[in-house]
This record gives sequence, structure tokens and C-alpha cells, in this order.
Amino acid sequence: QAGVMLRAGEPFGIERDCARAVMLLKEVAERDHAINHVLVSALDSYEHGAHATALFRYLIAAHAGVEIAQFNAGFMLERGLGAAELIRSVEQSAAREDEAEALRALCVQHALGM
Repeated sequence: QAGVMLRAGEPFGIERDCARAVMLLKEVAERDHAINHVLVSALDSYEHGAHATALFRYLIAAHAGVEIAQFNAGFMLERGLGAAELIRSVEQSAAREDEAEALRALCVQHALGM
């Protein structure tokens, strides 16, 4: 609640402090049990050589704003760990749903940062 109050400021009779609010809200997100489970399972997958699974899980946590997941996903992408396998996996799933070309294009765009 402190993060929300700091973000809003005046309605709560305090000075607005967005930087501190972001820090507090980020800390809450990173302590979330579900996100922590995703991070632990991503690390486990990485350590067992399941790079596509690890990358997928790090991307989920990264999307939620978890800094370490953003770093780890970037690390893996820079080194080509799991990206090709993840794209193939998405393509195979999409092929079963007859949406392969659309999802392939989406994966390529995402991989290129478009």
C-alpha cells in the first residue's frame, strides 16, 4: 500500500515520490510466491540444460518487471541459449492449431526486438 500511496501523494497527505513508489512496488512483485516459483524453476531448467524452458520462464518473469529475470533472459538471448528451440516449440504448437505462419512471424519480430 505504501507504493500506491507514494505514487499518488496528495490524496494521502504525503509528498509524491514516484521513484520510491516504483522501488517498493517492484520489491513486492519480486517477493510474490508465484513469480519466485517461476524464477526457481527457470534456474533449475537452465542448470539441467533445458534452455528453451528456462528462457520461456525468465521471459514470463521479465514481463512482470523482475529485474533479475530481465538480466537472465537477456544473457540467454545474447548467447543464443534456448531462443531457437523456443521458436521451434512455438511454431510446432502453432502448426497444430494451423496458425504457424502468424506465430512464426511474431516470434521473429520479438526476437529481433520489433
